[in-house]
Amino acid sequence: MGKGEGERGCEKRVYRMKGLDSDFIMDFLSNKPEAVKKALEIKNEKLVTTTLQVFEVANSLRALKGAEKAIDIFEKFIGSVDVIHLGHKEA
Repeated sequence: MGKGEGERGCEKRVYRMKGLDSDFIMDFLSNKPEAVKKALEIKNEKLVTTTLQVFEVANSLRALKGAEKAIDIFEKFIGSVDVIHLGHKEA
Protein backbone atom coordinates (compact mmCIF):
# COMPACT_ATOMS: atom_id res chain seq x y z
CA MET A 1 0.00 0.00 0.00
CA GLY A 2 1.18 3.47 -0.80
CA LYS A 3 1.38 6.31 1.64
CA GLY A 4 -2.07 7.56 2.59
CA GLU A 5 -3.90 4.57 1.15
CA GLY A 6 -6.32 2.32 2.98
CA GLU A 7 -6.68 -1.44 2.51
CA ARG A 8 -8.71 -1.09 -0.69
CA GLY A 9 -6.40 1.46 -2.29
CA CYS A 10 -8.58 4.37 -1.25
CA GLU A 11 -6.93 7.53 -0.12
CA LYS A 12 -6.95 7.84 3.64
CA ARG A 13 -7.91 11.27 4.93
CA VAL A 14 -6.47 12.58 8.16
CA TYR A 15 -8.11 15.57 9.78
CA ARG A 16 -6.41 17.43 12.58
CA MET A 17 -8.68 19.55 14.71
CA LYS A 18 -9.21 20.53 18.31
CA GLY A 19 -12.64 19.74 19.72
CA LEU A 20 -13.95 22.21 22.27
CA ASP A 21 -16.27 20.85 24.93
CA SER A 22 -18.85 22.86 26.82
CA ASP A 23 -16.74 23.06 30.00
CA PHE A 24 -13.83 24.61 28.10
CA ILE A 25 -16.11 27.05 26.30
CA MET A 26 -17.76 28.15 29.56
CA ASP A 27 -14.36 28.52 31.26
CA PHE A 28 -13.05 30.57 28.33
CA LEU A 29 -16.11 32.80 28.29
CA SER A 30 -15.70 33.25 32.05
CA ASN A 31 -12.10 34.35 31.47
CA LYS A 32 -10.61 31.57 33.60
CA PRO A 33 -6.82 31.87 33.30
CA GLU A 34 -6.15 28.22 32.41
CA ALA A 35 -8.76 28.29 29.63
CA VAL A 36 -7.49 31.60 28.25
CA LYS A 37 -3.93 30.22 28.27
CA LYS A 38 -5.02 27.07 26.44
CA ALA A 39 -7.01 29.13 23.93
CA LEU A 40 -3.88 31.11 23.11
CA GLU A 41 -1.96 27.85 22.61
CA ILE A 42 -4.50 26.45 20.14
CA LYS A 43 -5.59 29.65 18.40
CA ASN A 44 -3.98 28.64 15.09
CA GLU A 45 -5.51 25.15 15.10
CA LYS A 46 -8.75 24.17 13.37
CA LEU A 47 -11.21 24.55 16.24
CA VAL A 48 -14.50 22.68 16.25
CA THR A 49 -17.39 22.02 18.55
CA THR A 50 -20.70 20.26 18.14
CA THR A 51 -24.31 21.33 18.13
CA LEU A 52 -24.68 19.61 21.49
CA GLN A 53 -22.05 21.87 23.08
CA VAL A 54 -23.67 24.93 21.52
CA PHE A 55 -27.00 23.89 23.04
CA GLU A 56 -25.47 23.21 26.48
CA VAL A 57 -23.56 26.49 26.65
CA ALA A 58 -26.46 28.58 25.33
CA ASN A 59 -28.80 27.11 27.94
CA SER A 60 -26.26 27.71 30.71
CA LEU A 61 -25.77 31.32 29.62
CA ARG A 62 -29.52 32.00 29.56
CA ALA A 63 -29.60 31.26 33.31
CA LEU A 64 -26.95 33.90 34.09
CA LYS A 65 -27.52 37.46 35.20
CA GLY A 66 -26.75 39.63 32.19
CA ALA A 67 -27.58 36.75 29.86
CA GLU A 68 -28.11 38.93 26.78
CA LYS A 69 -24.52 40.25 26.82
CA ALA A 70 -23.11 36.78 27.54
CA ILE A 71 -25.07 35.27 24.65
CA ASP A 72 -23.83 38.01 22.30
CA ILE A 73 -20.23 37.18 23.25
CA PHE A 74 -20.92 33.47 22.84
CA GLU A 75 -22.41 33.99 19.38
CA LYS A 76 -19.26 35.86 18.29
CA PHE A 77 -17.11 33.09 19.74
CA ILE A 78 -19.11 30.36 17.96
CA GLY A 79 -18.72 32.30 14.73
CA SER A 80 -14.96 31.74 14.99
CA VAL A 81 -15.11 27.92 15.22
CA ASP A 82 -16.63 25.21 13.06
CA VAL A 83 -19.79 23.69 14.48
CA ILE A 84 -20.30 20.04 13.58
CA HIS A 85 -23.79 18.59 13.47
CA LEU A 86 -23.79 15.24 15.23
CA GLY A 87 -26.92 13.32 14.44
CA HIS A 88 -27.35 9.57 14.76
CA LYS A 89 -25.60 8.93 11.41
CA GLU A 90 -22.53 10.97 12.32
CA ALA A 91 -22.23 9.45 15.79
